[in-house]
Amino acid sequence: MSLSNVLFRFKSMNLTKIKKYILPVLLYSAVAYSLFFIYQNQIRVINQKVSAREIDPACDIVMFTTDHCPYCAKAKAYLISQGAQYCERDIEWSEEDNQLFKQLGGKGTPLTVIGQTVIGGFVESRFKSALQKLETNSQVISRSLCENRKPTAENLDLVLLS
Repeated sequence: MSLSNVLFRFKSMNLTKIKKYILPVLLYSAVAYSLFFIYQNQIRVINQKVSAREIDPACDIVMFTTDHCPYCAKAKAYLISQGAQYCERDIEWSEEDNQLFKQLGGKGTPLTVIGQTVIGGFVESRFKSALQKLETNSQVISRSLCENRKPTAENLDLVLLS
């Protein structure tokens, strides 16, 4: 066997091993890292020094939403199932709410302020933890009606008539 045959076998064996073992591991690692990075950026507890009462004095829970957001619907359903009242702010209908949403670090909806915890996205465990924290801080989950800035037939008529 000549030296060139040995080198060729060595190179082809290494390429086969690289293709079979190393490339898939690198590919899966890159995918896992990207998903982790996306998850951390999209669904997070945002470090802000703000409370829901500063945004709306009548509410312990304020949620910034859009009409077409499926995670907003899940977050609303979860809060309702827990018996919690919340104030909804539709960022597509109110420029003031949209600016506040951006100031709070909002990049996607829902952005929910529960007590003093700001949560981007919807993860049930984070909502549960924030609700428990709200209750243990001797704050009562607001049961009163709050100002709803989402357009309804009544307030849309007022806007159109003005």
